[in-house]
Amino acid sequence: MLKTALNRPLFTTLLLSVIALPARSQLIPELETRPAAIALPPEQWLQPDVTLPIAQIENADSVEIAALRDRWGASIQTGPEIGDGSAYAQLYSFIPFSQVAGESTFFFEGQMRLFSHDTAYGGNARMGYREAIAESDLIWGTYFGIDFQRTEFRNTFTQFGLGAELTAKDWEARFNAYLPFGDPRQEAAQLRRGRFTGYQLLINRTSEVAMTGFDLEGGYRLFDWDAGSLYTYANPYLISANGAGTFIGMRGRLLAEFGDRYTAGLAVSSDGRFGTNFALQVGTLLGKRRNRKKDETPAESLLARMAQPVQRQDTMAIDRQESIAAAINPSTGQEYRFIHVTDGATGGDGTAENPFGEVTNATAIVPTNGNGIIYVDSGDRSGMNGFTVPTNVQTLSTGVSQFLNLSTTVANLSSDAFDFQLPGSGTGTLPLINGTTVTTAVNNITTLVSMSAGSTFSGFELAATATVPITIDTVSNVTVDRNTLRTTDAYGIYIYVRNSAAASNVTISGNTISTTGGSFAHGVFVNAASSATISNVTISGNTISTTGSDSVGINPYAEGGATISNVTISGNTISTTGSASSSILVDTDGGSTVNNVAIVNNALQQAGQHLFQVLTNTVADNICIAQFMGNTGGTPNIFGAGGNDLNLDIAGGSTVSFVNFANVAANNTGFDDISGTPTATPTSCP
Repeated sequence: MLKTALNRPLFTTLLLSVIALPARSQLIPELETRPAAIALPPEQWLQPDVTLPIAQIENADSVEIAALRDRWGASIQTGPEIGDGSAYAQLYSFIPFSQVAGESTFFFEGQMRLFSHDTAYGGNARMGYREAIAESDLIWGTYFGIDFQRTEFRNTFTQFGLGAELTAKDWEARFNAYLPFGDPRQEAAQLRRGRFTGYQLLINRTSEVAMTGFDLEGGYRLFDWDAGSLYTYANPYLISANGAGTFIGMRGRLLAEFGDRYTAGLAVSSDGRFGTNFALQVGTLLGKRRNRKKDETPAESLLARMAQPVQRQDTMAIDRQESIAAAINPSTGQEYRFIHVTDGATGGDGTAENPFGEVTNATAIVPTNGNGIIYVDSGDRSGMNGFTVPTNVQTLSTGVSQFLNLSTTVANLSSDAFDFQLPGSGTGTLPLINGTTVTTAVNNITTLVSMSAGSTFSGFELAATATVPITIDTVSNVTVDRNTLRTTDAYGIYIYVRNSAAASNVTISGNTISTTGGSFAHGVFVNAASSATISNVTISGNTISTTGSDSVGINPYAEGGATISNVTISGNTISTTGSASSSILVDTDGGSTVNNVAIVNNALQQAGQHLFQVLTNTVADNICIAQFMGNTGGTPNIFGAGGNDLNLDIAGGSTVSFVNFANVAANNTGFDDISGTPTATPTSCP
C-alpha cells in the first residue's frame, strides 16, 4: 500500500527547508558545501590558454574557459537523514579525469563519512559525465556509482546509485535512483530481546533493511548578495522495503553561502515511515576556491555547474523492522515449553503469569521430549522440597545467567540457532532447596535432588544434613553446574553405578561444595561397583571444601571389577582437612580399572595427608594417569604421618601407569615431595 505523510503547512516548510548535506546542495564548485579545491596558487586555478565559444554570452564571440581541477571538501551534519538517525562528519573529492574544457567532462566522485556511532561508517564512489548543450545555457549530466554503509550493529549494506540532471544558471532539476544489492536484510543481533508469556518464550528480533528509493529535485537561487547567496530546493521522494511497504515523502532544504568558503544548511523531510526530521549541516571549502560571486559571468557560471558535486542522498536509507516468534529447540524443531516456579507462591498453573510454588508441581506437567524447562525464581527463599529432575528436562534458576541455545522461525531471517540469555536470569540470588528428600529410582539413595537421564540442574542452593544434596544414579548425559551445596557427613555430589550397569557423559562444573564430618565428607564421589562402567566424566571449575577424618575433595573409585574411564579433573579449587584426607584420590579395589585420568590446573590446599594420592588395593587393579600438570599444591602432612604432595600406594600385582611422571615436579607447583614409583610410564593411556 502507498502511504503519504504530507500536509499544507509542512509542504510550505519543506519548500523553504535546508540541505542535509552541504556537499550535495552545491550546484557549482564555488557554491558547494563540502567539496573544496586543492590548494593551488591562484593563477593555477584557471587555465586561460583554452578558448572556446560559449552560447548566449553577450557582446563576445568567445571567452577563455578554465579546465576543471580536482576539488576537496569537508562537512559535519547533526540530525537525521532519511532512514539514518545519526550525525556524521564527511570528506569529499571530485576528480575530472577526461575533459574538453568548456564542453564536457568525465569525472570521479568519492565520499567517506564517519558516523557518531563508534562502529558506523559509509562512503560512495561514482563515475559521471556532463556536457554543455550547444546554443543554450544548459548542462546535462548523468552518473552511476556504488554506495556502502556499515551500521552501528556491524551490518554492511551496498546499493547502486544512478541519476540524471539538467542545470541552468539559476535553476536545476534532477532524478536519482537507489537500488540495494547483496543482502538487503540483516539482523541486528545486539537488539534481540525476550519475554515469557504463558508457557512460551517469545523472542523479538530486529532486522535492518536497505530501502529502494527514487527522488526528484528542483532547485532555485532565490537571491544573492555581496558576501553570499541563498538557494532553495524541493524534493519529493519514494522509499520502499519488503516488510515495511512503500512510502511517499517530501524533503526541502535551504542553503546559505557566507564569505569565500563557508556554508550552512537546514533540511526538513517527512514521510509515513520515518516521520518528520530536521538536519543541520555546516561546511567549509578547502584550498583557495571561493563561493559564487554576485555578478558572475556566463563563462564562470558554466564552469561552476560543470564541476558541481552530484546532488543526491548520500547516506543509505536503512529501515528497522521487528519480528516476534516463539523460541524453538534446534534439536527437536519444536517450541520450548517453560514451567515457572517461584518460591513462596501459592496455587498457580506454571505459567509465567501464575507460577507454581514448588518444583515438585512443575515436574508433574513438564514435557520430557527434550523441550521442557523448569524455570525457578528464588521468591521469598522460604525453601522448597527436594525433587527428581525428570528425563530430558532442564531445571534452571534465575540466580545465575542462563543461556539457552534456540532458534526462531521468522520470514526473511536466518533460522540458525543462537545462544540467548533467558529473561530475568543472573539475579545472584539462588533458590533454596532444603525440604523433604527423595529416593533415587535405581539404588534407593536418599537425596535432595535426583538427576535423570539427559537432565540439567543449574543455579540452586541446597542445604542438607547427613544427606547427599545431588545424586546421579545410573544415568547418562547429565549436567550439574553453578550450584551451592552444603551438607554434613555425606558426599556433596554422588555419581553411582553398579551391577554391570553403565553411565556416561556427566559434567560437574562451577559448583561450590561444602561437606563436613566423618569419612563420607567427599566433595564429588564417582563410584563404579560390581562390574559397572562409568565413562566421560568432567569435573571442572568447582570450589570444594571438605572436613573429616577421611575427607576427599574429588574421588574416582572403581571396585568389584568395575571400570571408570576418561575422567577430566580441571580448574578446581580444593581444600581438605582431616587426618587421612586427600585433595584428590584415585583408587581401585577388587580387580577394577580407572583409566585415562587427566588432572590439570587445580589449586589444592589441605591440612591432612596427601594432596594427590593414587591407590590400588588388590591384585589386578589398574590405574592410568594420562595427564598431571599445571596444578598448585599447598601444605600436606599437618595431621597424619607419612603425608606427601604426591603419593603412589600400589598393591602387589596391580598396575599404576603415569604418563610423564618424571616431570611432575617441573610441570606443577608445590609437588616436590613424591612417594612411590609407578609400575609404568607410557606416552599415553590405552
